[in-house]
Amino acid sequence: MIKGIIFLLAVGFLIRHISENAQSVNFDFQFSGFQVLAILVSILLIPANWLVESWKWHILLKKTDQTSFKTAVGATLNGLVFSSMLPNRVGETLGRTLYLSPKNRTNGAFHSLLTSAAQLTTTLIIGLLALPFYFVVIDQELSLGLSILSLSAPVLILIGYFNLKTVFKLVSNWKWVRKKLSKHNEAFGQYSNLQLIHVLSLSIFRYFIFSLQFTLLIFAFESGFSFFHAFVSIPVIYLLTTTIPSFSLAELGLRESVAVLILGALNYSIAPILASTFSIWLLNIAAPTFFGLALLLFRKLNVLPLRQNVLSGAPNR
Repeated sequence: MIKGIIFLLAVGFLIRHISENAQSVNFDFQFSGFQVLAILVSILLIPANWLVESWKWHILLKKTDQTSFKTAVGATLNGLVFSSMLPNRVGETLGRTLYLSPKNRTNGAFHSLLTSAAQLTTTLIIGLLALPFYFVVIDQELSLGLSILSLSAPVLILIGYFNLKTVFKLVSNWKWVRKKLSKHNEAFGQYSNLQLIHVLSLSIFRYFIFSLQFTLLIFAFESGFSFFHAFVSIPVIYLLTTTIPSFSLAELGLRESVAVLILGALNYSIAPILASTFSIWLLNIAAPTFFGLALLLFRKLNVLPLRQNVLSGAPNR
């Protein structure tokens, strides 16, 4: 319900903003050779983006399950398919574990949660650190509270990431979590600091890849786009789109709305913003999702034991 309201508000914001600036909205783009090259490089980075994500999961998974990297890639794309149907990427873990044998699904689910936590940690920290610079660029006074938040929150988030076992114990006080996952309180304790650093490093690398894609696509549609503006604005866009509840396919309207709000304050016209944000969604979400769906149609998945092994907290060994 909340997600649907947010989606409708985002679409409404876009429609109102476009109608108010209808005279200046022009989708008749003229591309130079460099701009065409920027689009091609963005397309070529699609496999790199999802191969890095698959590798993060694979390096954890291979310690408990002899799953090939090829299978990990397929499972990651399958997670995208399920993510398109469930809010806030909840389906990613569900879709991935379907590729595993029933006895290994619980471990696979926790490995997937760790990779997601690492990517979320990266997005939140970089976005919060970029926030003060963005406010300076748009000539807005930064409140003391926001300044403290942007500096202290990244430290707290990083501490939480390296103490996931403690965080999980705190979350286990929630009735639903305690009921479903009470037998796995020690699950996050299995990860060493070296493993956490490795996964976080890959998450940072992946963040760089899709941020570079976004930057190149904005440049492709707006040749005057400043790379300094990309440095301060794109992390803020990802920060906001990550913290607002949505479905992955519904991110289309949400991401455009946030991008228009953030980049519009930097005096960029609407058409390039809409074109670039739609393109990044098409390349990094829609295309891999449909590819994952195609793989799913040709793979037989053992679905029936899923609830028993992943949701009920049954032992996986």
